[in-house]
Amino acid sequence: MSRIITIFIFVLATVYGFSLAAEDIDCGKWSFSFDKSSGIWTSLSYEDTEILVNESATPPFNWGPTWPGGKPAFASWQFERWKGQCPDELVNGAQIDSEYHLLRHEFDMKTSELKLIYKTGDYDVCEIVHFGSTDAPTLLACQLEVTYTGKDAYAPLFGVSLNMPFRIANQRYFITGGMCYPDNKTVNNITDLSPIQKTETSGYSSRPLLLELNGRTAVLMAESRFDKSSLLLGIKDGAGILSYNFAAVGYLYRGRKQTFGPAYFKLTPDKIEIVLESGAIHNMYDEVGMTMPKGRPDDVLRDSIMYCCSPGGSRLSGWRNLGGFNAARKEIIPRLNSLGFNTVWFLPIEDLNIYHPYDYFKTNKSLGSADEYKELVRSAHASGMKVMQDIVPHGTNAEAIMTRCTSPEVMAFDKKGDVRKYLACDYLSNEHQEYMKRVAAYYGSEYGADMLRIDLADAGQLNWRKEGQFSAGRIPENVDAEWWKEELSKRGGSLAPLAYQRASLCRRMGGLAMSRVIREGLRSVNPSGAVMGEVQYSPYMTANDIIYDKDLHSCFLRGFWYTPLAQADLGNWTKSLSYYLEQQFISEPADTIRMRYTENHDCYPTADIVGVGAMRAATALTFFLDGIPMIYQDSDRGSGTQLKELIALRTALVELRRGKTLFLHDEISVDTVMGLVRYTDDSAVLCLINFSPDQVNVKIRIPEVIRERLKQDEIGMRLGPWDYSVIAGSGVLLGNNTIPTAVVDDLKAQKLAVKFTRDRYGNPLITTSDYTIIISNRDGLPAWMEDSSGERILDRVTLFPSERLGRKSLGITVKWDSAEQKNDDGSYTLSNIISTQGGAEIKMLYNFYPEYVRMSSQMLSDGNFADIGVSFMVKNATGYQVNSAEGLLDDDYFVARRFGLPNIFENVSWRRYNTPIIWQSEMIPLDLAVPQFACLKKTGGICFKFENAFKDRLANSMLLDRADGINELHAVFFYKDSFAEKSLEGLMPKRAFSILMSPVEKKIERRSERSVVDVNGVKVSNLSFGWRVEHPKYTVELGRTGGHILKMVNSSGNEVLKNAGLVVQGTGYCQESDIEASCRVYEEDGILKMLFSGVFKRFGLAPQGDRMQTPHLHFRVLYTFDSSSPEVGVHAAVLTRNARKTEKLDIVWTAMTECSQLKLRNNGGIIEGIAVKNKFPFQSEPRTGKDWQILELQGHEMQIDRWYDSVFYVNPAL
Repeated sequence: MSRIITIFIFVLATVYGFSLAAEDIDCGKWSFSFDKSSGIWTSLSYEDTEILVNESATPPFNWGPTWPGGKPAFASWQFERWKGQCPDELVNGAQIDSEYHLLRHEFDMKTSELKLIYKTGDYDVCEIVHFGSTDAPTLLACQLEVTYTGKDAYAPLFGVSLNMPFRIANQRYFITGGMCYPDNKTVNNITDLSPIQKTETSGYSSRPLLLELNGRTAVLMAESRFDKSSLLLGIKDGAGILSYNFAAVGYLYRGRKQTFGPAYFKLTPDKIEIVLESGAIHNMYDEVGMTMPKGRPDDVLRDSIMYCCSPGGSRLSGWRNLGGFNAARKEIIPRLNSLGFNTVWFLPIEDLNIYHPYDYFKTNKSLGSADEYKELVRSAHASGMKVMQDIVPHGTNAEAIMTRCTSPEVMAFDKKGDVRKYLACDYLSNEHQEYMKRVAAYYGSEYGADMLRIDLADAGQLNWRKEGQFSAGRIPENVDAEWWKEELSKRGGSLAPLAYQRASLCRRMGGLAMSRVIREGLRSVNPSGAVMGEVQYSPYMTANDIIYDKDLHSCFLRGFWYTPLAQADLGNWTKSLSYYLEQQFISEPADTIRMRYTENHDCYPTADIVGVGAMRAATALTFFLDGIPMIYQDSDRGSGTQLKELIALRTALVELRRGKTLFLHDEISVDTVMGLVRYTDDSAVLCLINFSPDQVNVKIRIPEVIRERLKQDEIGMRLGPWDYSVIAGSGVLLGNNTIPTAVVDDLKAQKLAVKFTRDRYGNPLITTSDYTIIISNRDGLPAWMEDSSGERILDRVTLFPSERLGRKSLGITVKWDSAEQKNDDGSYTLSNIISTQGGAEIKMLYNFYPEYVRMSSQMLSDGNFADIGVSFMVKNATGYQVNSAEGLLDDDYFVARRFGLPNIFENVSWRRYNTPIIWQSEMIPLDLAVPQFACLKKTGGICFKFENAFKDRLANSMLLDRADGINELHAVFFYKDSFAEKSLEGLMPKRAFSILMSPVEKKIERRSERSVVDVNGVKVSNLSFGWRVEHPKYTVELGRTGGHILKMVNSSGNEVLKNAGLVVQGTGYCQESDIEASCRVYEEDGILKMLFSGVFKRFGLAPQGDRMQTPHLHFRVLYTFDSSSPEVGVHAAVLTRNARKTEKLDIVWTAMTECSQLKLRNNGGIIEGIAVKNKFPFQSEPRTGKDWQILELQGHEMQIDRWYDSVFYVNPAL
């Protein structure tokens, strides 16, 4: 063997010109050769099979910014992403060429350890190679030790690479944990990479890369518990390059050794496909010690079903609409009890403010006292719930550090040497760790916390404090000068050195260390306590009992980083998700427990992004997966019935809580249906989710390994839009496969008895076999309504001239048009005109049929009221249902937010009502085919159904849990709504509606098909994430957020454009970012019209920062879809509600398009667009597009409350 290697080295030396002197090391089944002079690796073999060959004389290691062995063949994005956080001397340091000189090598056969000791320029380097161990004989590990020996106090450090070159042959590779199908299931050939191309793993996680070398698969992983790391694979000069890249940045201080790595290389005898199924990756994690923390309470965690809330309130309210500890105890705990949650997670409670802690041992005064918080925790425990308390170790700012009487060494400094205004604490500070350990113990002992959630478990920022940095008297920014001077004088004029090697370690290593001490602190008082780290990546589960699944949330269920759900090929999206989740299990340590969720406090509500139906499907997935499902504050409203079903199912089925997971791919006949099996040794359940707005008939071939448990070979079923089902061997446990029937099925009058009389006060009294109703002579409105059993289903109807839904008194007079009229069909008609002191006039027309009452109403005069409508109160309601276009809202009724403040962030939201709103048609329209909602009681209830949703002209409809200061369920129909009024100006002069009121016979059921309505040959339907309009000449999909055009396809099936909408040029404010935008679908003169209105906003995942301009710039976009025209009409307009400063406002309509022929037309002719490139930053590939300027305005010249508009037409027939 040694002779063969010697001959091989001779050939290499002849070709590449390095020393003939080679050294061979044999260790067990490993054989390793290196050049005696330079130390450069030459070959690596296992069992006489070549594994690695260094044909390009690539140095085994290197580091920036000096790159003594020459710059890497490929630049790692891992290093590029750090540039903005690093001082210039690290990023822009000059390369210094220096040769590698091997001084000596040391090999210890007993430990299987080889040390290669080098000198290169001003550095002493020791490379340590471990050739397996007794327990892991096929695991090779390589580590680097570097000591700077130059004349300066330190040398800059910017990234370290450990290299393993190989000969290009027919190797294949696979990067685990990918997100996009088919890449995340495809094994690639090395030769498919171009000669200058690379591929690289994520720099955040520890997920490995698999590389086939001569029939064996190497599992490659870079140690990620110290510095973040990645693996890079490429071809350079005909040779293969494998680099382990460590994001190690900081300073190499003279004479102090720093350590990097290890790089792990585990050899298996199998091909990649077998390795993925064999558990070899899990074994490798065990071998390198990346395992779960000891004593993790697995049973408790896997049984957890979690609800997260702040006792103060939701983020959109500035954490204040709930009202504090007592309010949470009175409102949240009973609600969670009724739904079935067994764990509640409270967001931070510390003084001074949420996520800005000053004194951790005091509570935030706005939330209440410590005793009140203890009472809240006791109440949760008494209800059978575990309590997880949020803890915030990043410590806010320097002022907070001073408040806690901790030292300057606790502070983390930015690259300029200043203390940050936020994230100011160093996680690797021993003093800070001990402080947080005491806090954790305090939360467990004093408050009774069962678990702690660690905010920013990955530390957040680097610490750039240098030795001697402040000896010249410089005072860092954001620090009190007198305090700083006093602290430095105690230390002889300078701070102590960092207690660790380099700046970058305070992130990954610091985050892990902080998680460990917090866990230790909690478990010192609660031995079964657990912690959850707010972090995605697998190294953190070594110190945390639970970690997040941020990628599932951000990349898939909300569609943020990658192609949004609304625009994707939903079949491809579903496959991407399924393979991603399968890869997640395969590629990270076994038994990792993740929190699964669709939204949290750092983002807008998911339903506001993708709609009710898609959100429900995503929520179901979180309950079907392994891990802990979590529901965030307020997202339960409207989904109570669904959550009860899912919680009861997960609680009852041990398979869903503790079973293994088998993902189905080719076994499913429909691409948009995701299937997975959760199984134990004895039983299994099949979970199916239709991630599509269309009904599907799906067949599932049951894999042989679990057929006996499911007792079936093949299953066929129908799934409705966004529907899901759970099937066990005993049959369907959860699923909806029935077609709903409307509460009011037939609008035709039936000849059954309607009795018209008057009560003793002269009020009209109408009685049928189904209901009894009284119309008040005093105000001309229904006084009450009862069903056939005598149950009161309607208690009070009033005119509602509210100012932001607050009570406003008014006098009412009624003029009856005539006496009641009996019609030929046996029904009765009654009409009047209601007048108010403010000058409003409302015409009311009642038709009384045997099964329902038709109430038609028109506003004749608004009396200059900003808001006016009709309110229907239902006392003692137990629930409600809203058959919305996006899906069925179905929940228990309860009065929310009785103790908090109603205001919301003015820089984020422009809709500011003074009461919580359960539902409003402005934001979630009713179903177009069956537009109805119901207020439910213990038995029965009342149903409101619009007679013709396309013809009604209402400003808004709402369900409120209180109004007029009365805590009862209210249905309100607004002729005018001040938030909607300007958008309707000039478009809907007539305000009228017609509703049918009837007793509830049975609850509304979820739709099994998408409702499609035809308006003179143009079909319109809701997709949850938007709308689809099908015209004979084109199909258009419009987004839920802002009503921008998601895509337009012509009759030939060619995509004409996508992502089209209004943008304020040069500002980032756009139409599509307004999740509060309204939507109206109506018919006028036989033409389908859709009106969207809102406020220009900036894109952002979190509801923070200045998302809107000041003052707000409003938009409205009216689309016209006329079956007699091949064009889409667009009437766009903008308006300001307040005086603006001098500013240029160019409003452009922008579209992503590959079609050079695309033009817009207005009444003056063709509008030529300007071609633009690379303008869509959230797409995976650069795209081309066009901008059309439609308005050119000067802010200071704009008149307040005047619409500036532009009308143009798009012809998709290209």
